[in-house]
Amino acid sequence: MRPKYILGMVSVAVCVPVLSSAQGVIHTFKQPSMGVNPYLGLIADAAGNLYGVTPQGGYNLGPCLHSGCGTAFKITPDGGGGYTFSVVYAFKGGAGGSPTADAANPSAPLTVDSAGNLYGTSGNGGFSGDQGTAFEISPLAGGGYAEKVLYSFGASPTDSAGPQGLVPDSAGNLYGTAAYGGRYGHGTVYELSPDGTGGWTEKILYSFTGGNDGGFPYSPAPMIWDSAGNLYGTTNAYGVYGQGVVFELSPVGDGTWTEKALYSFSGGRGGCSPGSIVFDPAGDIFGIAGCGGNGYLGMMFELTEAAGVWTLNTVHRFSATDGDTYGPSSVSRSPAGDLYTTGYYGGKYGYGAAVRFTPNPGGTWTETDLHSFTGGVDGSNPSWGLLVGIDGNLYGTTAFGGNAFVQVGNGVAYSLRP
Repeated sequence: MRPKYILGMVSVAVCVPVLSSAQGVIHTFKQPSMGVNPYLGLIADAAGNLYGVTPQGGYNLGPCLHSGCGTAFKITPDGGGGYTFSVVYAFKGGAGGSPTADAANPSAPLTVDSAGNLYGTSGNGGFSGDQGTAFEISPLAGGGYAEKVLYSFGASPTDSAGPQGLVPDSAGNLYGTAAYGGRYGHGTVYELSPDGTGGWTEKILYSFTGGNDGGFPYSPAPMIWDSAGNLYGTTNAYGVYGQGVVFELSPVGDGTWTEKALYSFSGGRGGCSPGSIVFDPAGDIFGIAGCGGNGYLGMMFELTEAAGVWTLNTVHRFSATDGDTYGPSSVSRSPAGDLYTTGYYGGKYGYGAAVRFTPNPGGTWTETDLHSFTGGVDGSNPSWGLLVGIDGNLYGTTAFGGNAFVQVGNGVAYSLRP
């Protein structure tokens, strides 16, 4: 009997009017100093404040030259229907080898703990040859935030590199995947733990071999926990058919962990390159495959288990016809059981869409277009999924748009009322 899932936390003043009955822009990324191209979506704290990152922009240009090293930002509801935007931190980057080198170019969504501390990873920066970092951004008692690099990846040829999203445990340790590195060069699962002296140490829990166990866990989405303390995630490649796997990582009890590929994707209509996954209360896994389905356009899937065997059920194969969106990003689930995602392309106008899937009796699903992006002031090309807010609304970002001219602009943050 597999354990049931547990939910984890997984995230200048401007007020912008609602554009339609279903969609409203809550921030437009106009000035590069605020950050540009917020393609990794939003998270929320317990008070409903929204947080995100941009991979470029910010006022600390440093080694990132004209593009900037990226930002972490906060969007605060003002209680009257408006929102206040602020840059929480502008990353500085730094030359490899420097003991003071900062993070650069955030590479995954943030996560937040109960104290309001933000954790994330960067694809560059750090003092181990620009191989990326794990960082913490903490609120200060007098206001503002302080940032600290917890770990610089790439400290050795077999260390993790290319860090993805982080997920905490109840003791304050952080767990993540890295797309590269490890004993075999095909990526790792690692744990970061406080060392008691203000520093953090890394422990590689598993190195992917590039065989049937999978390899290259390249999705920015953090892994997810079940109630027994097992971690679940995906790899973009390898597995039995070379198209990626959903895996389970389980603690043995002596400090080691074992990995099991639960399902290997077959490519074609069977999907490939799985990414974000979530549990439902029955322990079934829902997720996004970035390719496969109809052509190379992606699919949403469900994995169910019986007698230790996991079976793939298709929720939806995305299509470039009939106004459907395609190029899906990440999946989220509402308490009512609806599934949400966004597609980078397609929709009514060709610039992507936010969609909902509602379960029907008999195991079928109904797709609803919540908003098709026009490529103008409402944004263009959403590249991460939707956050289900504590107010029941949905929140997300687009990588581009926010300008009256089609597909011009640095992106927007938006809300939807489902």
